[in-house]
Amino acid sequence: MYNKDLFENITSYNEFKKGDLTWTLPLRYRKAGGFTTMYSASYDAVKSIMPSERLKPYRISPNRTLVMICAFDYQDTDVGPYGEGGTCIPTCIEHNGKKHRGLYIHYLPVTTELARVAGIESYGFPKFVTDMEHEHGSKIRSVKIKENDRHIMDMSVVKGGFAKVLSMKLKMFTVRNDEIIQSEFILQVVGRFKLFGKCDLTLGDHPMADGIRAYDIGKRPVMTGELLDGTLVLQEGVSLGRV
Repeated sequence: MYNKDLFENITSYNEFKKGDLTWTLPLRYRKAGGFTTMYSASYDAVKSIMPSERLKPYRISPNRTLVMICAFDYQDTDVGPYGEGGTCIPTCIEHNGKKHRGLYIHYLPVTTELARVAGIESYGFPKFVTDMEHEHGSKIRSVKIKENDRHIMDMSVVKGGFAKVLSMKLKMFTVRNDEIIQSEFILQVVGRFKLFGKCDLTLGDHPMADGIRAYDIGKRPVMTGELLDGTLVLQEGVSLGRV
C-alpha cells in the first residue's frame, strides 16, 4: 500500500553517521506488516520499570495497566528491510502544561545493525540485534525471536476481525542522554483488530523474557491486531525535558 502523498510533505532530510553507517531522518517505511497483542499487566510492576516519574502508565483498574507485545516485518525502508519485535506501555506525560499520550518503548529487538544503531543514536530506542523468524499463514501469524541462541519468545496470533484503513499519528517515548524523547510515527495502514483474540506466547530464558514475565500479564490478551499493509514516516525526535 505505497502512498506517495505521505512522503511528498517531507521537504528536507538530515543525514547522520556512526562509524561506517549512515542514515537520514525522517525515516520512510514504504511497506510494513506485522501483528500486536495487548495484555493487562500489574500496574506496580510496570510502574517500577519506568525510567521517570513523569512517565505514567495508563490505569485500567486500581491495580492493572496495559502492555503491548508486538512483531513487525519492515520490507522496504530507508535503512533497508528488517524485522522488529518489542514491548511498549501506553503512557501519558505532562510537558509545558500539556498532556502527551503515547507508548513508552521498553524492549525493541531488531534484525540489522543499521536499524539498531540508527534507533539508538537518533531516538534512544532500546534496540539490540536478534534473529527473528516471521511466518504469515492463512490463519496464523507468528514470530520466533532469539539472541545468540538464547530464546526470547515465540508468539502467534489467530487472525480475525474486520479490516480497517487508518490514517493516524502515534507518539513514542524513550530516554536518551537523561532526556525524555518523543518521536512520532505518521501512519497509513490497513489493519484488523479483535477484542479478546487468541494468542500463544512462549517465553524463553533471555533477560527480555524475564522482563515480560515481570509485567505479570493476564492469561489472555484484551486485544489482538494485525497490520496487513502499511506506509509510515518516523519523524525526528524532540526533547520533553529531563527525566
